[in-house]
Amino acid sequence: MSGMLHPTKDGAEMSAVRARTMLLDWLKEQKVKVPAEAYDGQGFELDETTTRHPVSVEVGGECWAMQFDKPEKNRPSRVWRTEAVLYTKERALVGISLTLLDPSGVEDYRGSSIPRIIRTITDKIGLWDDGAVLSAVPSRMYSKGDADRLVQLLEQPARSRAVVVVSRAENGASLLDPDNLAGRLAGVAHIVDLHPLASRELTRRLGSSLSVYGPAVRVYRPGFNADSAATFHHPLFLSDSWRHRIHALNMRIDELATEETARAGEESVPTFATVRRWIADRRVKEARDSAESNSVQLMALVEQENARLKEELKEVWNQAFVADQETTAAKTLVAEHEEHIRQLKTRIRWLDERVSSLTKSSQGEVVTDEVPDTWDDLEDWVNERLGGKVYVLPAAAKAARRSAFEDIPFCYRVLRMLGDVYQPMRSASTPERKQSFDEACADLRVEISPVGVAVSSHRTKDSYRALWNGQRVPLDMHVKGSNSRRQQDGFRLYFYYDENQDAVVVGSFPIHLDSTLT
Repeated sequence: MSGMLHPTKDGAEMSAVRARTMLLDWLKEQKVKVPAEAYDGQGFELDETTTRHPVSVEVGGECWAMQFDKPEKNRPSRVWRTEAVLYTKERALVGISLTLLDPSGVEDYRGSSIPRIIRTITDKIGLWDDGAVLSAVPSRMYSKGDADRLVQLLEQPARSRAVVVVSRAENGASLLDPDNLAGRLAGVAHIVDLHPLASRELTRRLGSSLSVYGPAVRVYRPGFNADSAATFHHPLFLSDSWRHRIHALNMRIDELATEETARAGEESVPTFATVRRWIADRRVKEARDSAESNSVQLMALVEQENARLKEELKEVWNQAFVADQETTAAKTLVAEHEEHIRQLKTRIRWLDERVSSLTKSSQGEVVTDEVPDTWDDLEDWVNERLGGKVYVLPAAAKAARRSAFEDIPFCYRVLRMLGDVYQPMRSASTPERKQSFDEACADLRVEISPVGVAVSSHRTKDSYRALWNGQRVPLDMHVKGSNSRRQQDGFRLYFYYDENQDAVVVGSFPIHLDSTLT
């Protein structure tokens, strides 16, 4: 995160002093023993031998820079590094970044994290983004004039933050709470609360493909131009697709906003190591240029320079380590995207089959929907018949083939019910879909319910986990059939519902898994 501090009546320098004080106060909240002279603008360093949370503050010329390492409470090998840089010359600039250092890798980490100090500075001092004020409350836009202001903000050429526009329906309903968004993304994004009249004017100005209206959310990335913008580059989230996945939508908005802020920060704010190098080089130059320099002073500077080079070497290793982590994470992301493409292709094949089936039915041809009576083509049948709605994981298919369960067609009918009836109801529930679901369950004599404590019990939870899209997910739902303990008769199907993909992920069937009762 980077931006220009709003100047106080005493000027930019006083804004920087206030920001420095807030950063030092924040360090105190992190249990750091900040020396009193730090508040007078002096640098200091606390290493691992003197504190659990190493911190360094460098001061030189117009620069003040801080680096703070804090191990994660329940995972000490993971270190969260916060860096802050203040630069004052005619105007005050601030940059704050948060980096995760983890020797075990970061591929299991999901989500984004925003240091609370960013909101504090935004609240108490204020931040500008190319002349536009960043705020912890949303901009309320009601009129045609407000829509003009919004277009002006969207098209500001040097804007570095995303603009998240939350539009409202005629009755005032919104997909997300703009106040909550503004508080969470203070200093990171511009949040706009767009009311219907302003929304209609925005549509008139930009066209429906680039506007946002009704209960929806749109993220306008920097560099927006109404004449040349690609719609996909400024993601639109509609109520019909996302109203049942609000948590996932909030996470996606956070990711988009922080990506843009991080990208801008990389381009405009130097790292702590860079600032430290500038300051050290400046000190050496000043010493060499000074007529008062003597051998003792020069020797002291040489020692300081050696210490700095050691720190710089350490930082290079850290950066190389982080780069390696990012490479691993990128490879994981590519693999996930390739898997998603494969799933979409499967879904398209299934839709083609359904269209063909419906066409034949409309032409009077008899279309059968029989189910297999062997496990031979299980995966192919699921992909072709239920592709995109139900996924049977390899471990589940293997468990089915190894089981002694006798009524194999019943298993296929349950899978068909999950794809044709249950998934549509979960995706967008209506009274009609709920009734169809109840009738299908009654016809099959099954019940769908949460698994219960077995999914979290330390003794059984490993059995109720499955690997899906690179993550360990809980099989927290199950289809209950016969309660017989005989493997030939007793039926259970355990699954995870992926809210992001609107898909049923089958992790085990058709026999019972161990529970806390067995």
